[in-house]
Formats: sequence, C-alpha cells, structure tokens
Amino acid sequence: MAERIVSGRGQIYNSQLKAHIADVTFSDYATGDPWEAGNIASSAGGHTNATVQDATQLRTRFTGDLLVTINPKFGDFTTRLILGQQTRQEYMRTTYDYAGALVVPGTYNISNRLGNPTVAEYSSQNRLLGAFGDLTVGYRDFAFIHATGRNDWTSLLSPSNRSFFYPSVDASVIITEAIPSLKNSSVISYAKLRGGISKVGQVNVAPYQLQNVFNPGTGFPFGGQAGFEQSNQQNDPNLKPEFTTSKEVGLEIGLFDRFNLEAVYYNTVTTNQTVPIDVSRATGYSSALVNTGTMKNHGIELDLRTIRPLVSTGAFTWDLNANFTYLESLVTDVYQDLARINIPYGTDPYRPTLTGGASNVFAAKGFAYPALYVSDIQRVQSTDATAANYDPTGQFAGRPIVDATGYPTLDPTLRYAGTTQPKYRFGLTNTFKFKGITLSAVIEYRGGAVIYNALGNALEFTGAGIRSIYAGRQNFVFPNSVVVTGKNTDGSNQYANNTNVTTKDGNLVFWTNSGYHNAGYSYVTSADFWKLREVVLSYNIPTKIVGYTRFIKSLNIALTGRNLIMLRPKTNVFTDPEFSGGTNANDTSNAVGTTTEYQTPPTRFYGFRLSFGF
Repeated sequence: MAERIVSGRGQIYNSQLKAHIADVTFSDYATGDPWEAGNIASSAGGHTNATVQDATQLRTRFTGDLLVTINPKFGDFTTRLILGQQTRQEYMRTTYDYAGALVVPGTYNISNRLGNPTVAEYSSQNRLLGAFGDLTVGYRDFAFIHATGRNDWTSLLSPSNRSFFYPSVDASVIITEAIPSLKNSSVISYAKLRGGISKVGQVNVAPYQLQNVFNPGTGFPFGGQAGFEQSNQQNDPNLKPEFTTSKEVGLEIGLFDRFNLEAVYYNTVTTNQTVPIDVSRATGYSSALVNTGTMKNHGIELDLRTIRPLVSTGAFTWDLNANFTYLESLVTDVYQDLARINIPYGTDPYRPTLTGGASNVFAAKGFAYPALYVSDIQRVQSTDATAANYDPTGQFAGRPIVDATGYPTLDPTLRYAGTTQPKYRFGLTNTFKFKGITLSAVIEYRGGAVIYNALGNALEFTGAGIRSIYAGRQNFVFPNSVVVTGKNTDGSNQYANNTNVTTKDGNLVFWTNSGYHNAGYSYVTSADFWKLREVVLSYNIPTKIVGYTRFIKSLNIALTGRNLIMLRPKTNVFTDPEFSGGTNANDTSNAVGTTTEYQTPPTRFYGFRLSFGF
C-alpha cells in the first residue's frame, strides 16, 4: 500500500511600532542637582527634546511538503517507509525612522522634525531544501527498529558548506508482548524498553552573515554627503552547521493497571556552535563570528500519570499527572585558550543590522551553561595569598569590606554567580470531575538557577525599590561587614567585625552611586519558584438541555486562569524569574537570566471559554 501527500503552508507576520518621548523642561531645582545624584535633569542641561520613531516589520514563510508512504508486510515483519521532500522559503522586510527634535510640540509625526531623520530599511530572504527518509521495521508487534536520515541544503551558508546530512537510529522492545508470562501479571500491565542515538544539524546564521558589508553610517547622508560604515563584527565566509549528537535510553512501564511510569536518561553533545567572540579592536572589529565550542548535557526525565482514576467514588473521579526533569550541563571547550565567551543580547527586530549588546551571560569552560558573571563588592578571601583582601586565618572569608565612609567598594573583577538555567523542573496536574463539572489545576516548580535582577538596580536608583527603606533611609552599618584594622607581618590585612562604622548616608548616595549599588552581584537572587500555573473550571451542559436546539450536540462553559499564584524566595523581592530579557522588549536571545526595565511586567490571565459541538 502506498500513500502520497502534498501540502503547502504559508505564514504572514506583520507588526508596526510607533513611539514618542514628550518635550520636557526641568525645574531649576532639578537641574541644579543639589543632592549630586547625577540625575537626568542636570545631565540634559535642563531640557530634552521631543522624539518620535516609527517601525514596521513584515515576515513571511512558505513551507511545501511532499510525503510518500509505503508499508508492505513480509510474514512476521511489518515495515513502513516514508520518503519526503521539504521546501521552506522566508522573507523579511523592516523599515525604521527616527526624529530627535520636533517643530510643533505634541505632534508626533516624522515630517514634523528639525534636521535630518535617522532612517533604515532592511530586507532578506533565505531558502532551505530538505530530503529525508524514515524507515520502521517491526517484528511480531513487539520489536521495532527505526531509522531516519535527512539532508538539507541552505542558502545561508557558502556553496561548499550548505549541504549537510544527519541520521538517527533507535530500537524498542515491548517486553510484555515478548514474554507471554507477563501478559497476565497483576503488577506489570505494560513494559517497553527503548534506546537510540541521533544526530541533528542546524544553521544558526542570519542571512548575509558570511561577508562584511557596508551600511549607511549613523547620521548620513549629512546634507549632500553620503557615508557608509562596516559592521563591528568580522564575519566568516566558511561558517558551518552546528551538530548535536544525542544518546537516549528509556523505560515505560504500566503498574497495577492504574499507573503509567516513563523514565528516560539522555546525554547530548553539541559541537561547532556559531557564536560571536571578542577580538582586539586593533583588527578594526570588536567581535568575530566563528564556529567553536563544545557543550555536554545529561539528565533524566520522569513522567507518572494515571491510566484509570486514582480515586473513583460514585460520580467523583480524581486523575493525576506528575513529571520531573533533571538537567546537568557543562561547557567543555570554547575558543582556543579563551576561558569564556559572552552571549550577546538579541538585536532589535525592527533594526536587524544593529548587533545586540553584551550581556552578563557567558559560555564558560568548566561551568554549566548559561553562566552568569557579574561584578561584586570587595570581599575577604582566603584562597590566594598573593591577591588582594587575603585573610590567612580564613575567619572572615566571603564577608564584605567597608572603608572609612562605611560603604563597600566595587571589585572590578567579574565573578561567577551561578547558572541561569534551572536544573530541576517539577509539574503536577490534578483533575477532579463530578458529574458534568471538571476542575483542573497545574502546579509547577523550577529550581537550581539564579537570576540577575538588573530591574532592581533601576528601581532602587529611583527610590522605588523596597530594599531602599529597610534601614528607614538612615545611616546604617552595612550587614555582616568587616573593617581593616592593620597589617600582618606577611603584609596581609587584619580584619575585625564592623560594629560602628556607618554609611555616610542611607539614602541618595548609597542607592544611586555606591559600590553596592553598582555591583551586579547585589541584585543576583535565586530564580527558584512555585507557580499555580493554570486552573480551569468547566461545566458540560447536559445533552437533554442543548438537545432542544436540534443543531448543538454539546456545550461546555469554562473559566480559566493562568499564573494565579507564585511563591519565590524572600531574597527575590523584584519580579517573576521567568520575566527575562535584554535591552529591548522583543529579545529572544540565549542571554537568559536577566531582568531589565525594558520588558513588560509579568501578567496574570483570566478567561472565559465556550465550546460548541455540532
């Protein structure tokens, strides 16, 4: 028997942005900056011009698929062969304009401007062709071998590198079918063992990133003078695909004809990743796009669900589904002798030619990915006698050091603060039914990660952060701090508990310009949380009621809610740890684990749903 399927799909995404900043004249008091806070009013000279910007983005994707399936049978053997071809073509066009001064206040139109506007236009297209095969061979419906192979050709890479192949093979045995004595077991109702190895290729390169090109420079054309500039990133015409090799073994078992448990162990190795690295500015560039790095991941996945209700009493039933995952990652190699490379923020989708800024997230050799590196205040250390702040006794190791002003000072060396990828994930779904009423609740836990709340730095600078009132905005002794009291014979410092050296103030300077405020580690907290992720309460209208309509066969009414309750550590007074991103609200980069004021706040959703059956 043979079957042929031809399909085509098209997607269109269109977005528009218009934003403005009003003209502002500050008071003489604010401009004078009597508190020496270095505020916006003083730095702007008492006045800021109104601005306006417009942006559009159009993206289209067309996907065409051809599938041919044949499934002949040979005695005890069953086979299924799928041969396919896929074509995918993408197109994107963006426009952008900006005016930094307006003629008529309050009229936010790009034509109502002083001077030359900043304008940009960008368009790109790329195409991918793929051919693949998928073969499954079964023996007596209990032993199966499955193999796949796919070759892609992409326009994103050079002709010598654009073709790449990736295969996979896996096998499985249904033990309860292979061993007849298990079929009537009252304990094990089903058992399946499987394992496999696969290789997956992908291209993490934007269109036209193989060559260095010239783009119009910022502020040009200036009058009748044109100006062009190269990107700060050195591109490589020999970039290659990334590959991930995965090995997996799993067991699926049914217990007591009531539960189904699935356990999986996996190990993956990713190589040849496409990332930007910092280079000497003497080259004329600040970064280079290269293939580099090796990362390993391994972990377990557990899934437990009820086949029959956990509790069934009359018209009441209770079903349960629980899942748990553990992930351990390790970066084993980066680029040549580099210890770490930065993972930049994503570009503004409306201005894709501008590179994303540096983040606080790195791929660091010997550490989990992503690794968070931030600055910190000066602390006592007892591991390196040749470095600053050494304490040979080890008594004060890790404690902050304050100077005569009572303020801690900034340590310019970045320190590892942890990984921003949760190690542990747990989910629990409970479903209760009583006659036509159904109540479903999803609880989720994530743990083992940290987050840099850069948002907190901005809040405390403005005096809106709750921590800025902990000491009543009065002078205070910095918690757990020590002071230097003298020198040892070996030249190292002597330390003592700080009991009476208070901060110069507990208000403006401390929360806007102290070492503590400027240190990123001051805003690193646990990213753990428990969430009541979703609750749905629904009711099936009895068929004898909807039957009167003659054309409605079923009717369901439901109330829904998402992100209803969140529990997080007391140290995280800032925001939802899932609230993450970079320097623009549309950031989709891998630089996860940072919150800034550029994202919209986390949202709690309430909804109402009607479902009809005809």
